[in-house]
Amino acid sequence: MNKKDRFIKSIWYLYLLLLFVFVIIKFRGSFAELYDKIVSTPFGTNYNFIPFHSIGYQLAHFSEGWAKFNLLGNILPFLPFGFLLPSVYHKINTTAKMMITAILFVVFLELFQFFSRLGSFDIDDVILNTFGIYIGYLVKRIGK
Repeated sequence: MNKKDRFIKSIWYLYLLLLFVFVIIKFRGSFAELYDKIVSTPFGTNYNFIPFHSIGYQLAHFSEGWAKFNLLGNILPFLPFGFLLPSVYHKINTTAKMMITAILFVVFLELFQFFSRLGSFDIDDVILNTFGIYIGYLVKRIGK
């Protein structure tokens, strides 16, 4: 492995760490806050299985800051995934392989949030996160 590949792989692992800490578990500097969130969220109440339910509501209120934050916050952090993954794992070299990997990864993250009670399982998050990964992948492909 050459220096460039090692550098890209290092960026990949740093990205995954930051994604997990700040986006998935939403760590804001307080372990007590994380603990409180886990123990105060009743198990099995944090889910949305209706596609486009929250996306539609947020698009209808897009002029409001919270809606922009939620929509963009579920797309933008995942752009690097689509850009970096094919550079790190060269066998993911087709759009189909990329999208299967993206969906599996995002569903795993949503399940982690659901079972840990650090977030919810939201099918709309799966859609938006996967869309972000796809955009990152397209940027990578166009830039080749």
